[in-house]
Formats: sequence, C-alpha cells, structure tokens
Amino acid sequence: MAEQDQRTKIRQLWSASSASIVFTSIVVVSAILWIVGLHYFGAQDTEHAVTALGIMLGGGWTFYQFVLRKSFESALSIDYSVCTEPRGQQFVVFFEVIFKNIGNRRITAPPRLTDNQIDDYEQSVRYPADLQIRELTNEDAGPRLAGWWSTSGGLRKLDKVPDHISLLFEYSRSDGNIDFFMEPKEKYVLGSLLLLPPGNYAAKIVFVGERAKAAEFWSRIVYFRVPSTRSLSGAEKERSS
Repeated sequence: MAEQDQRTKIRQLWSASSASIVFTSIVVVSAILWIVGLHYFGAQDTEHAVTALGIMLGGGWTFYQFVLRKSFESALSIDYSVCTEPRGQQFVVFFEVIFKNIGNRRITAPPRLTDNQIDDYEQSVRYPADLQIRELTNEDAGPRLAGWWSTSGGLRKLDKVPDHISLLFEYSRSDGNIDFFMEPKEKYVLGSLLLLPPGNYAAKIVFVGERAKAAEFWSRIVYFRVPSTRSLSGAEKERSS
C-alpha cells in the first residue's frame, strides 16, 4: 500500500508540472532554432531574426495559456437529486449527489482533512466530500435573504442530524482514511438517507481535492423541499426540456 501511495504521489507531481515542462521545452527549442538561424543567415538579418523569435515566443505563450494549462487543469461538476417518502409525521429523504470529473486529469480526495485544513476552511468543511443541510426557519415571514453565511439567521441546523456528513464514508478504510479518486469523464453517484420533517431546506455540497502542490476546492449550495417528488437534477432538466 505504501508503494502504491508513493506511485500515486509521483503521478500527481508529474501531472502538476507537465504543462510547465512542455512550455519550457518549447521555449528552449525555439531559442536553439533562433540561434542556429541567426548563425546561418548572418548578422545582416538580425532584425528579421528578432521578429521571428518574438513570433515563436508569442505563439508558444498562447499555446501554453490556452491549450496546455487547460489540458492539465482539474474540473468537477456537482449535481444532485432528492426523493421523499412519507413515514408517519416525517419523511424519508434520500439526498443523492453526483460528482463528475469533466477535466483532463485525475481528481484525488485526500485520506482525511487535517486540523490545519479544517481551520483554513473556517470549520465549514470537515470531510473531503462534505454535505451540510440547513432548514429555512419560519420566525419571520417577511422578505429576507436566507444566506448560508448570513449572521441574521434564516437557516438553522437540524437537531439529531450531523452538522457534517461524509459522502465518501463507503470509501473509508478501517482506520478512517478515505481511498477515492476519479479519472477523467468518470461519474460517481453518492447518497445519504435522512429522516426530516416537512419544510424548506438548503444543502451545501463540497469536494476537496488533493494535488502535489495545492488543494482543490469545489462547492455548491442547493435548495430542496420536503415533501417533494423526486427533484430533477440540472442535467436531467436539460434532457427533459
């Protein structure tokens, strides 16, 4: 396992630096060709040689910015759906989260978030794939902003429901560490089963990725209602329209 983790770290380090390596190679090759051309054509064509060098470097920089960097960037889509069924005075709620790797490189979740990372995120995230649910309060029926970070209220924590839910619990080892990654174009459907009273709710979905030199962070806040028929995700709405 340690050998596999080491290979994974090597792949991550290579992926993070590949774009820079390719761009550096382009610059070096361009400079060599320019020097050879200058030597071959002579000093009388120095002005043309300088112009050619500028064109090569400009083209290389454009290629790096709009092709190489995009090819090595990570991108993740977050979608969701909700279905409910009555159970006495409450409802069984299945909250489904869909993660899809829409970039061109592997996305890897860290084994766990360190205390320093949790502090950096101001205690707003506890797990690499984190789900939080809040209920819209009815204390004030007038117009208002029920923001997730609002200090004036509007959204409240739920009793007997964990403040943070790990969406990757099923990918956890016996020591609690998470073993999860997504290759390009892969999609994972994860779910949490809850028992909730009727009401209006907001959910915050977060995925924290791990790279060789920095962390990656994706977040989405969504609305759902209980009771409700199965909510269509954004992709399903596009297909049904």
